[in-house]
Amino acid sequence: MKILIADNYAPFREFLKSFVAKMPEMCIAGEAADGEEVVRLVGRLKPDLVLMDFELPRRGGVETTRQIKARSVPPKVVLLSALADDAQRKSATDSGADGFLAKGTSVREMIPALRQIAPHSPERESLSMFNSCTGGRIQVDVRTESIITNASISSTSKIDRGSPCEQKADSIRVLLVGLRMYTQWLARALRRDHNFDPAEADCEEVAAAVSDHRPHVAVIDAGSETELSKESDIVRQLRAQHPEIQVVIVHESKPQLVLDAFQAGANGVLSRGESLETLKKCICSVHKGQVWASSGELRLVLETLRSALPTRLVDFGGKPLLSQREQDVVRGIAEGMTNREIAEHLKLSVHTVKNHVCRIFDTLGVSSRVEVVLYAMSQASQNRRQTAPSEDSVFRQCHTGAEPVSSALLSDCE
Repeated sequence: MKILIADNYAPFREFLKSFVAKMPEMCIAGEAADGEEVVRLVGRLKPDLVLMDFELPRRGGVETTRQIKARSVPPKVVLLSALADDAQRKSATDSGADGFLAKGTSVREMIPALRQIAPHSPERESLSMFNSCTGGRIQVDVRTESIITNASISSTSKIDRGSPCEQKADSIRVLLVGLRMYTQWLARALRRDHNFDPAEADCEEVAAAVSDHRPHVAVIDAGSETELSKESDIVRQLRAQHPEIQVVIVHESKPQLVLDAFQAGANGVLSRGESLETLKKCICSVHKGQVWASSGELRLVLETLRSALPTRLVDFGGKPLLSQREQDVVRGIAEGMTNREIAEHLKLSVHTVKNHVCRIFDTLGVSSRVEVVLYAMSQASQNRRQTAPSEDSVFRQCHTGAEPVSSALLSDCE
C-alpha cells in the first residue's frame, strides 16, 4: 500500500516516514509540504492513503481533502492535528476524511488505527471483528507493538525506543518541548549522535523536565498557532528562572512569529521546513552563545526595533543600566551602524565608541552586537506587558534556510 505524507515540518515528515517503515505492508510513495503539492502528487502518484496535517499551508488539510476526495477513485485520507478538538474533528468528517488523529497520539495507538483505515490491509478484517467483540478497543502489546486480535497476532518489528547510549562528558543536553508524536522521534534521532543528550516533555511537564534533565538548550514547538501565546510564556519563564538555558523556537515562516519569539527571549528561531541536520547545527550554535536566524529574519528584527527601542535600558528595579552616551551607542547598533559610523554620528573617536561598546557588552552580559539588539527588543516587549505570567500559567496551562548571525553584527567590540 502506497502512502503519501504531507506536513510542512520536515522533521515530522521524517518521523512519519520512519513510522510507516515499521509496517511491512506499507511504503512511502512521496511527501509534500503544502496542499497544492498534495493535489499534484495524488494525481501523479495515485497513493492508497494520504497522511496529512490538518493545518497544512496553501489550501489547508480540510480543503485539500475535499479536492482529492472529488476524484473518481480517491485515496483514503487521515488528518493529523496538534489541537484535535471537536470543531476540527467535525470539519475533518465533513470534508470526507476517513480518519482524524491527534499529533499527541502515541505510536502504539497509531499503528492499529491506521491499519483499520487503510485499504487492502491484511489486518483490517480481523481488527474489525476484534473491535466488535471488545467494544471498540484495540489491545496493543507495548513491548513489541503487536496488534493482538482474536483471530491472529500481527506484529510490526519492535520499535527502537532510543535506549540511552553512553554520552560524552561534553554532550549537549537538549530538552525537546512539544507534541509527543515528534518529540519522541526527535529524541531518538538525536540519541544516535553522541554530541547530544536529549530528553522530551510536553508543555505541562517543562518545569519538572528542566529540574530533572538540566538542559543546556531547550527546543520548543507548540505545534499549533492556537498554542503560540503559551509557547512564548514558556520561553519567558525559562529566561527568567533559568537564564543559563539557551532557547530555540521552531515556527512557521511568518514575520510576526519571528518577532514574538525574539521578544519572548529566544536565542534562535528555526523554520519548520528545515531538516534534522539544520536543527542540529542550530542547537550547537546557540549552545556556543550565538544567535540563530536567517539574514531575512534578522533584518526584520532590526527594522522593527528601530521604531520600538526603549528610551533607556533599565534593571528590574527601574534603574538605568547604561549612561546616556551608551544608550546612544545602542541605538546606533540597532540601526546597523559600524563603530566608525556611530563615531561620525555622535562626533566621537572610533576608539571611544569601541570602549562604549565593550562596556555595554559587559553591563548587559552579552558577547555580540546582535545580542545587544535582542536584549533591547526583549525589554521593549516587557515594557508593553502589564503583568508577567505566573508559573502555573506557563508550565501547566498548555494542553498539549537558517544560519547563525554573522557579518556586520560581530561577536566582539569591533
